[in-house]
Amino acid sequence: MLLKLKSRLLLSLCFFLTACQNGCTTSSTMDSESKTIQVQGHAVLVTARLVDYRNSKRIGDNIFRRSVTHTYGVSFDIRTKGYSGSQFYSESIADPDNVDLIAELKRVKVDFSKDLNHLGLGVDDKVVDVVHFYKGKVLELGIQNELFDVNKLDNWSDLDLNSYPSPEELMLTEIQDNCTFSFMNSQTLHEFMGSLKKSDTSQRMFLAQWPSCSLVDDFFTDNRVAKYSQNGTWKQYALDRCSKIMTYTNNDREMEDAIHLLRVMNVPEANYLIDSTLASSWGGSMETEMTELLVERMTAKKNKLKPELRNAVVAEAERGFSKFVRTGNSDHNREPAACLKVLIASGDTSTTYRFLEDSFGKNNDDYWFSDFLETVYDNYESFTPYQKSFVKKQTPLLFDRIPDYYRSLYFSAVEKFVECSQLKKWKNKYPEDLEFASYPDHCKEG
Repeated sequence: MLLKLKSRLLLSLCFFLTACQNGCTTSSTMDSESKTIQVQGHAVLVTARLVDYRNSKRIGDNIFRRSVTHTYGVSFDIRTKGYSGSQFYSESIADPDNVDLIAELKRVKVDFSKDLNHLGLGVDDKVVDVVHFYKGKVLELGIQNELFDVNKLDNWSDLDLNSYPSPEELMLTEIQDNCTFSFMNSQTLHEFMGSLKKSDTSQRMFLAQWPSCSLVDDFFTDNRVAKYSQNGTWKQYALDRCSKIMTYTNNDREMEDAIHLLRVMNVPEANYLIDSTLASSWGGSMETEMTELLVERMTAKKNKLKPELRNAVVAEAERGFSKFVRTGNSDHNREPAACLKVLIASGDTSTTYRFLEDSFGKNNDDYWFSDFLETVYDNYESFTPYQKSFVKKQTPLLFDRIPDYYRSLYFSAVEKFVECSQLKKWKNKYPEDLEFASYPDHCKEG
């Protein structure tokens, strides 16, 4: 047991020395003095410490040969209710044997604002730091208000803690201008936000930072949004924010977040805003999710899509798909696969049937092949039983008729819809065309 302990200690030492091969500094307290003072009725413990800074640096290639030097300094600590400031100020000294720590303590300046929300720390006649509190908890702010920048205060006597903004104002400024609260402050921030009335104008500012500010985004959970939406003022703030995002953003993530928030709100105004956006945004090659959401709204049993929007969407889908059938080319603003998806959602089955008969027949060459594949196989699960049966029957026949340079593309598109045995037949029959085609996971080679 003792041998194992010695081995571990040796390994730890080797690791430490290796990590410090370019030099490491450690500190230790040689002596300290403390005193407790009363500031605005608050007890503040001030400690002055004499510190030894030991620097160890490797000599040559041998990690065990070290050059060790010592420097010394005086460091001040503060401890009071809700705050512990270790080494809030340090300075080097030349002679550690000639330091009076009791005298050093007298150099420290400490003051509270009358409301106890701001703590000033100084040494000699200089301001070192100002610490802010919210309900007794330290606020670690990411920004510095130029009006209260301690670096611009020449003397301790210039510090007016009672002129500082309230902690609530400081947090509002932080969110509005920077939104860089430290992680440790997120709970404090959320506590503050939750204490405000739902109709408070600050709520509009919070939403203006949403969803890009993660701390604000984290505050607006689904449960909180559903609850806040019952307040008419907050509801309008949220609707205005989502409307602005949907109108001006080019960020797909922001658009998704706005739609999600509106869906969680689940009020008529929110649903109409979603529907209006979906009605104008669906169908593009990069708008797959928008199309899926539109179809979901078209088939909803409650809060149905308004008739005028539904009719406009269906008419647009009919125009787009008719053009595809007529020309064989895709309109990338209204992809044929998306148009057919919308038509199926509207209850139209005849358009699908006519298209399948035409595209699997002698007119297949008239269609751009990748559009044909997407239109058929992306919508396969929505086909009627008869249409599915038709596609399964026609797929092998078409596979043999298409140009050889399309077979690999076709193989990848249909691998989920045909039997593994059929895929293996194709691989054996067209080895050169399918040289780089792979079996799906559910099929075993051999």
